[in-house]
Amino acid sequence: MWDLSLFDTELGEMRKQRELARRQAQYGQITLIASLIDKMPNLGGLCRTAEVLGVTRLVLPSQKIIDHPDFLSLSMTADRWLELVVVAPEELPPYLEQLRQAGNRIVAIEQTAHST
Repeated sequence: MWDLSLFDTELGEMRKQRELARRQAQYGQITLIASLIDKMPNLGGLCRTAEVLGVTRLVLPSQKIIDHPDFLSLSMTADRWLELVVVAPEELPPYLEQLRQAGNRIVAIEQTAHST
């Protein structure tokens, strides 16, 4: 009997890369940084929303979140169609500077009464 699990994995990765390339061609490279969000329901919902809106890369605070069953359940497979990157909160300033140096525009939003 043939073991097609490796083939399925490779095929899934090829489909993901093709979809990411299509989105990047259509929308450009859009990176959504969520390294300061720590609530699993918010991250799962954000992942779904990002995927629908054409985001190509989602930055999360830890690998534990990416592997967590609640995140995977809440993201409803959207995590399969985004490039997931781990950047810890303390690593954000140099990561943002690296993006800026590469020509990316940085837009930040916060929803509190004391946001700056």
